[in-house]
Parts: sequence; structure tokens; C-alpha cells
Amino acid sequence: MWRIRYALQVLKDDRGIGVVEVILILVVLIGLVIIFKSQLTSLVQTIFEKISYYAFERSGRLQIMQIPKSAGKAAG
Repeated sequence: MWRIRYALQVLKDDRGIGVVEVILILVVLIGLVIIFKSQLTSLVQTIFEKISYYAFERSGRLQIMQIPKSAGKAAG
């Protein structure tokens, strides 16, 4: 009889649920990353390319590089 009470008490004890939930969430996230690895890689690469392009454009280097090309055509 005490074994049944102990088993029920263990089943009702919810102190470890937080750890189990975190582990399950991590397993699901890792599974999603594995499944969609190529799509995530291309998405991140596209985002970094856009960031690099706009940072390059905003810094003014793009306009400075274009000025000598147009100035050379006008002079020649």
C-alpha cells in the first residue's frame, strides 16, 4: 500500500517539470534547425548581404567609388 502512495506522490510532484519542459523545447528547436538548415543558412546569408550593402551605401564609400568613374568619362 505504501508503494502505491509513494508512486502517486511521485507522479503528483511537479518540481522537475521545468527541466523537462526546457529539454523538450530544446529538442524541438534543434530538430527544426536540422530540418530547415539550408533555408536558415540562405536566409541569414541574405540578411547579412543586405546589411553589408546598406552599411556600405550609407558610409558614402559607394558614391566615392562612383565619382572617379563618371569623372573619367566626362574628361575623356
